[in-house]
Amino acid sequence: MRAGHVGCQVGRFGPPRLTTSVERHMRVPKIITALIACALTVFLLLLYCQLTRKYVRFENKSAKYHADFAAACDSILARYPLGTNEFLEISTTDAGLPEIVRDLHPERIKIATNWVWVLVDGSHTDGLVVVWETQWGPDGTKLTNVWNLEIGDGEDGSKALYVTNR
Repeated sequence: MRAGHVGCQVGRFGPPRLTTSVERHMRVPKIITALIACALTVFLLLLYCQLTRKYVRFENKSAKYHADFAAACDSILARYPLGTNEFLEISTTDAGLPEIVRDLHPERIKIATNWVWVLVDGSHTDGLVVVWETQWGPDGTKLTNVWNLEIGDGEDGSKALYVTNR
């Protein structure tokens, strides 16, 4: 072998080609570029998953949507009397549910005299629960005329999206 040559490679056509150390080191930037591309792809995939979570999608709906959802919850309270029950679980396939609620494809729906609880997804990665309930007062009692539409993901507590007097 001549000086400066590392080895001999057989080319696809023609005589064997000698590989220099310079050519071999030129592969390193290609490997780094491929690793960066893979890391960027993983990052973008995680970002996409975060932005398409049910919690984020519901949270970013318009104020009108949240008001309409609250009104739908009020109609559920009016439609399903509790009788002597403390709370009532409603079938998620009930045709009497408002369309805005059915569109979320809930797993469970429960109601009481002062709340509607809608479990959309109970998973830890994409969880969403929506609650329409009376607001707690500063002394720990409920204020019967102020209602909140709140969302939670099962991990970080809840967040009020819409508040109104009823």
